[in-house]
Amino acid sequence: MKSKTAFSLLATAAIALPASSEAQVKIPAKSGSTLDDPAETSNLAVIQKTSRSQFSGQSNVSRNAPAGPKQPKPQSLSLPTPGAVTAVQRVEDPKLNINPKRSLRLSELRRELGVAETARQARIALPTEDLFEKTAPTEIDDLSEATLKKVAEYLDLSGFETVTVKPFYLRDKPCDKELSWTRSLSLIEWMDSHTKLNTEAFKANGPDPVSKATPKKVAKNLGETEFVGRIELHLE
Repeated sequence: MKSKTAFSLLATAAIALPASSEAQVKIPAKSGSTLDDPAETSNLAVIQKTSRSQFSGQSNVSRNAPAGPKQPKPQSLSLPTPGAVTAVQRVEDPKLNINPKRSLRLSELRRELGVAETARQARIALPTEDLFEKTAPTEIDDLSEATLKKVAEYLDLSGFETVTVKPFYLRDKPCDKELSWTRSLSLIEWMDSHTKLNTEAFKANGPDPVSKATPKKVAKNLGETEFVGRIELHLE
């Protein structure tokens, strides 16, 4: 009788064990509420169905930015064509080196010597009879050196680099042709020793006859002219 009662208790405990194991399983609160609340589940289904059926690919949301202060429009820049490079360089105004005393002296010499001058050339005409001695027609007269020194000063101040000596003789004195050539060489020799120019700066051209008459220095009547032998200095 005791053994049967003990076996019955063991069997009863064995049957009750699975029930107690199931009682220990815990269901998450969220899962429990979802399963116990069918109304909420149906609402979810309705929302999903409505959102799918009413979506037409268009949005009522405006894509325009809210009104605000106007932004400045970007300015377009014109870029140079590839391969065409334009270099811009600012050039300063040249500073002229003007010496008032030098300019004044040049002006005086032009007037005293009767210089015909342009921007690149100048011409000085010297009467032959006033340059050379009467007794020695190829030698520079001492009285003419004052004039020749002014010519040398003008050459140094003017900045011309070459001097071409050109003699002119009288047609009625053919013998003066050879004499005028010798006088030109004598004048070049004197100028070479009295100026700052190099010897290579002086050149001599062949003589030509005088073709144009000039007014007389001492004339009895107004408008009288005469042919005068001369030596011209062409400056460049």
